[in-house]
Amino acid sequence: MTAGAPKSVAAWVGWKNDNGGLNGHPIKLIVGDDQGDPATALTLAKRMVESDKILALVGDIHFFGYEQIEPYMRSKGIPMVGGEGALANRFNSPVNFPISAQGYVQIVKGLKMYVERGYTKMGMLYCLEIAALCGTLNDEVRKSEVGKYILQSYQVSLVAPSYTSQCLRMKQGGLEVIYMLMDTAGAARLVKDCAAQGFKPKLLLLGLDVTKEMPTIPALADTLVPGATISPGAHGVPAVDHYLKVMDTYAPGTGVSGFGAQAYASALMFGHVGANLSDNPTSAELLAALYKVRKETLGGFIVPVTYSKTGTTAAPCVFIWGAGGGKFTAPEGAKALC
Repeated sequence: MTAGAPKSVAAWVGWKNDNGGLNGHPIKLIVGDDQGDPATALTLAKRMVESDKILALVGDIHFFGYEQIEPYMRSKGIPMVGGEGALANRFNSPVNFPISAQGYVQIVKGLKMYVERGYTKMGMLYCLEIAALCGTLNDEVRKSEVGKYILQSYQVSLVAPSYTSQCLRMKQGGLEVIYMLMDTAGAARLVKDCAAQGFKPKLLLLGLDVTKEMPTIPALADTLVPGATISPGAHGVPAVDHYLKVMDTYAPGTGVSGFGAQAYASALMFGHVGANLSDNPTSAELLAALYKVRKETLGGFIVPVTYSKTGTTAAPCVFIWGAGGGKFTAPEGAKALC
């Protein structure tokens, strides 16, 4: 699910270096895999800072290691640009700079879209494997403005052999919309199990969970995806067209995905704040440039974000991805839902 992230950053780095680097400085990308272990994540961060002498972490994904890494990066004055910004604590750090609205906002906006269309009986299914993240998002959504419409909520395993029991209960409850906090493969199996029971609700899937295969899976053909970045199906938008061209040229076969697009946006933000690096670049000057970011959209690739020493403010908006003809589409065009 996250494999596209480092490849997307590497693609941007390849393109940027072929076009002069950052104000004449070639970029060196160092990738580490913490394998979902907080201790390993901190060890890698320390190695990158103290041995590799990195200027910033870009597009980093920390489902489990953020609480360990952030204090260390703060003590060293090293910015964390972009990356996974699902939970609220990612937005109140002076060194962490998300490029999207919080995860629960993305879910709420997606569900509200259907409420406004007259669908008011909703359900949520959220993953067991990343319980700290998925469970928190579920709780936050249930306390939000759309929480009163969520009639059923289930914690499910991504590798469960069947979701038939949940499908039957949701069918009996007359649910019209379900939001799936699950990976693409699990979501596809869920939808198939529900269809086998004659239950075919409106479907929503979290943007970060979308893999490159999603548009080719028949079961998910009608699923809408509230995403952190503009849909790669929004052709004609220069930022999107350039993204697709860079990926095709520098990472052929990687395709686009939720994590891939978010990591690419993180690299774009790094390029934006590093455009005027000095002859002897430092993390401190990157931080200074980040603190000047005001309502930046990176050419419409992300929702407006503002950074300061007290944290990040992101517009409470999402982009809607869809799927059709085996490709990602943009049902709402380049417009963000706010």
